[in-house]
Amino acid sequence: MERRKTAYLITALMFLVPLGLWLYTTGNPVFYFVEEAPPGQGLYVISKGIALVALSLFWFQCVAALTKTTPNISGFFRLSLRAHRLVGTTLLALIFIHVLLFFLAVTLRSGHLAFGVLIPQFDAGFYNFYVSLGAIALIVLAIAIVAGIMRTKYRNAVTTWLHRLWFVAFGLIFLHGVNIGTETRLGIMLYVYYFILVSVAFLAANNLFYGLRRKLAITRKAGVLGDG
Repeated sequence: MERRKTAYLITALMFLVPLGLWLYTTGNPVFYFVEEAPPGQGLYVISKGIALVALSLFWFQCVAALTKTTPNISGFFRLSLRAHRLVGTTLLALIFIHVLLFFLAVTLRSGHLAFGVLIPQFDAGFYNFYVSLGAIALIVLAIAIVAGIMRTKYRNAVTTWLHRLWFVAFGLIFLHGVNIGTETRLGIMLYVYYFILVSVAFLAANNLFYGLRRKLAITRKAGVLGDG
């Protein structure tokens, strides 16, 4: 029970702290729609808030998946397959909305359709480089989620490994957010990002360790039975 309470507390903080910092840096988001503000600024502000919710939700999804089968941490979070799918599709929808609002904000600000922000550009400066990583992350995550859905019906090496692309998407989203996220100028948000990175990396390593240990035990058992 204590472990579950700790999990709930950490999860609550992982959602509330980023949103609190977003409100702190932007103020009342309604202001950008009812008062005079630069074109597209309101959409940009909402886009940032949605991005932070998506980041927290992605962290939660990663932790829930990585603690599901490891004996030393199992039960820390519990998600049914249906809930896992729901969180995944919600995450994809939030990221899509984030990208759409950002596109509309830049379009309103520039006065023309800003399709350039949707096309990866790695030679157009620091900011555009990390915007491009975010666009690629959306595509990679979509592939991973579709593969995960297909895996329930067609479980094979292809769908399994494509679903594991979530780890690549996570890395791209982390780099995208930590480098150009406005809230990272506040020190506490950097600590949130570091906690996200360290916790997911640790759980992934822990999951890999127990997976290899389980395979080794099965191999040894098969060897003993073969000798017998």
